[in-house]
Amino acid sequence: MKMLRQIYILKDGNIIYEKDFGKVLSSENFQSIYQEVEAEISRGLLNDFGSSNFFKHRIIYTVDRALKLIFIFIIGFNDDMETVKLELNKLKNDFLESFGDILDNLDPSLFEIFNPLIESIHKNIKTKISLVGFSGVGKTTITKLIRNEEVPETHIPTITGKVSTIKIGKLTFHLWDFAGQEQFSYLWNDFILGSDAVLLITNSTLENVEKSKYFVELIKEQTPNAHSAAIANKQDLDGALSVEKIEEILGIKTYSMVAIEPNNRDKMVQIVADILEMNMEESTLLKPLFERDQLIQLAKKSLENGDIAESASYFDKIADLCLELGDDALYKEFYLKSEKLKRYLPDITNLQEYQNNTDLNDSDSDDDGLTDGQEVNAYFTDPNDPDSDNDGMPDGWEVNNSLNPNVDDSANDPGGDRLTNLQEYQNDTDPNDSDSDDDGLTDGQEVNASFTDPNDPDSDDVGMSDGWEVNNSLNPNVDDSTNDPGGDRLTNLQEYQNDTDPNDSDSDDDELTDGQEVNDYSTDPNDSG
Repeated sequence: MKMLRQIYILKDGNIIYEKDFGKVLSSENFQSIYQEVEAEISRGLLNDFGSSNFFKHRIIYTVDRALKLIFIFIIGFNDDMETVKLELNKLKNDFLESFGDILDNLDPSLFEIFNPLIESIHKNIKTKISLVGFSGVGKTTITKLIRNEEVPETHIPTITGKVSTIKIGKLTFHLWDFAGQEQFSYLWNDFILGSDAVLLITNSTLENVEKSKYFVELIKEQTPNAHSAAIANKQDLDGALSVEKIEEILGIKTYSMVAIEPNNRDKMVQIVADILEMNMEESTLLKPLFERDQLIQLAKKSLENGDIAESASYFDKIADLCLELGDDALYKEFYLKSEKLKRYLPDITNLQEYQNNTDLNDSDSDDDGLTDGQEVNAYFTDPNDPDSDNDGMPDGWEVNNSLNPNVDDSANDPGGDRLTNLQEYQNDTDPNDSDSDDDGLTDGQEVNASFTDPNDPDSDDVGMSDGWEVNNSLNPNVDDSTNDPGGDRLTNLQEYQNDTDPNDSDSDDDELTDGQEVNDYSTDPNDSG
């Protein structure tokens, strides 16, 4: 299977770094592999790279003899060896650059900085999963289910094969949904070639299942090393064969499915994990997804029990996992849910006021925009310190702008406008909005370049937006509304109102000046026709 399953780095025969992505080799099997590698190295047979096969796995390795280091990838049979060698060499070079000088006193906790590279390497060795089956069985619907897209209500034939890049958790792979119409059967051999896993989709009717045995044979012929399974789709329809009967006919593992039901996405994700031999609870790529699903269930129970504080805490954790998984939309959804719940949290008790040394008669002892109850019960900030993380921004402002009041994030720029969070606070702008006043200039441009007010779309109060003035070489800080740089008898303000170019006397090149069109002929100065 084309998938990076394990990474090992050894020094003097001892494992100093290990990363598992899927079903792994036992320690006994790895020791057997290591002894073979060591024997080849000692015989001087290894050049730049060495490789060997172990059942369904391929082992590829390289060494640094001077430092007595061995770098090992455990992959599948279908991987492109040139790509794998490039990635293994990248691992080796980055490791030596980061840790080569401190190998004798290496703190394992330092490997945390190595994780982004490892995830990048895994992403570059993509798995190919093919969805096969005849027309109308639900291949495209299942693709949409895996991608978490809206599923179609009616069948629209897929005219040609479609390749999608799918991300489940941190696992990235190619999903091939190919044309099931028999007139395209001449393409099927090439389509399925090189697949690491093949899902055979049936519509659970006897006729279709019997006919689908053709694909079972095709899989054996074209990609014998691929993992394969069948999806018994449309199990909700009358007359559908049982999963057990379909498995008996096809001779491969079969899963039940109703693909038009969006709630079955988790089930489909678990099927993909099974096919790839990945444990949802242990894989570093799928574990965050598994944890998120668990937390969602816990949050639901907390809400049912009326525990608002616990529910808000779960939603915060879910939002953090969504951010880790790169799902920004879900991050925002759960973050907002948490914030909404926190508004209903009970205020701090007298005993808590005493324990936290806060003012009984003041709901916000440190005047940071958060009540003492919110600080103690929801955000875990210091109710006596308006800036708990000492980053120059009050806790309340950070919370209201989706920042973390317990971490110094003053130098971050979530809005991408070249203003740090601290600068956004100092200018009273929105750190998550690159253009707080919607005037066509980013907040960074206004503060650092045009020196206009990032909260006022018309800094010189002349009726023309700052962005329009800058884009047309006018001065956004001076009243130049009555000027006429184009000499067309339209003032700058009139040019703005007519959406014409103040520096071009004939914006639409129709041989009438903009002034003539607006003042004399009542024609459109932007339309030459």
